[in-house]
Amino acid sequence: GAQSRRAILVGIDVYNPGPSAQPPAKPAAIQRPKVEGDPSYWQFLDLAGAANDVDLMEGVLRSFGLTDFVILKNQDATADAILSALQKNLVDDAQAGDVRVFYYSGHGNHIKNLASKETGGEDQTIVPADNWRNMPDIRDKEISRILWQAARKGVIVTFIADSCHSGSLSR
Repeated sequence: GAQSRRAILVGIDVYNPGPSAQPPAKPAAIQRPKVEGDPSYWQFLDLAGAANDVDLMEGVLRSFGLTDFVILKNQDATADAILSALQKNLVDDAQAGDVRVFYYSGHGNHIKNLASKETGGEDQTIVPADNWRNMPDIRDKEISRILWQAARKGVIVTFIADSCHSGSLSR
């Protein structure tokens, strides 16, 4: 069939929701590595503009003819939701020649990785909206595994991260 074109857009402004806005945690669909240390070591201030960046990026992509979007904003952009959306849209539901765009706007971070051979021994990460629940950041290695699976299938992926510490996020 014809190639499909889809964008996964993630924008997080709210990292510290009030108690009334906090739904119960759901069990994770994606299995993740155990974390050593305290994932809440960093405190992330709310941002002004990351969710709006998603709206702007959607407009830009629509101007290029893209009409299929998966959008996760604020408290919908949990670690599990982001990783599940990447796995489903870049790998599971994609065919060779399909085009995918992943755009993230929010906090980035870096976390010590004792097994890392990288300079500094750290992983670059994106900070999910459920960080306030002590949910660990999404590490570059988790993203990279999904991107490699997509590449092996012949899916064409453009990865854009508007966050701190994003230099080697998708390498």
